[in-house]
Amino acid sequence: MSSILKAELPGVEKKDLNIEVLPEQVSLKAETSEEQETREGAYHWRERTFHCFERNVPLPVEVKSSEAKASFKDGLLEIHMPKTEASLAKKPVKVKIE
Repeated sequence: MSSILKAELPGVEKKDLNIEVLPEQVSLKAETSEEQETREGAYHWRERTFHCFERNVPLPVEVKSSEAKASFKDGLLEIHMPKTEASLAKKPVKVKIE
């Protein structure tokens, strides 16, 4: 059984994305840049923009970080992380009310 994390990252390219998976959290980082230039006669305009973001997402159960697999298509990131045996063994226990 796997835990799945999905994130929409519009404007981010695969090469700009950095993913780190720990047993208890996932770290997403991306840096993007864009440059625009216009030249019309004596008019010259140039603009550069840089965007950076970082998100740390805590996981509800422990995962096998070394076996995580990610796919990224059309701005949608999907990470599949198998759960550890210990996290699969943790099941809720019904408590009897006296």
